[in-house]
Amino acid sequence: MKYQVPASGAVEVTVYNVRGERVGTLVNEMQQAGYDTVEWNGRDARNHTAPSGLYFCTMRAGDFSAVKKMMLMK
Repeated sequence: MKYQVPASGAVEVTVYNVRGERVGTLVNEMQQAGYDTVEWNGRDARNHTAPSGLYFCTMRAGDFSAVKKMMLMK
């Protein structure tokens, strides 16, 4: 996933399952303004393979917040 941070600051990108449970955090750090990319490898926080299905990816950066749907297929 490619994303843009409009101003330097804290950025968090997290994956949740359909029950709202956090599967894993992909990014949780201070970043400079600009474009960046992150890729989810289909594994949870314990490094177990996540099952096929619908997931949600949230991004928070400053006052900005967004949610995207993702489908994991094996």
